[in-house]
Amino acid sequence: MYVETMTGRQASYAEDRVCSRLATQEEVSDLELDPGSAVLIVHHVVFDLQDRPLEFAEATYPPNRWAFEQGYPIG
Repeated sequence: MYVETMTGRQASYAEDRVCSRLATQEEVSDLELDPGSAVLIVHHVVFDLQDRPLEFAEATYPPNRWAFEQGYPIG
């Protein structure tokens, strides 16, 4: 809502991209991980009515501390 209010643009839909990779040195330190640990990366992009990106967020999750759940209609 804040971005919509400040820009005058309206959110229309969002897309999430989820992938895994090895943690960087900084992530190993910040998240107190063992070197060589994998992390889950989520990129969240909100698009406006003209299909232009309105908001972007990146989240990094350590192993064993995140679950993914998605519901969708069938048929």
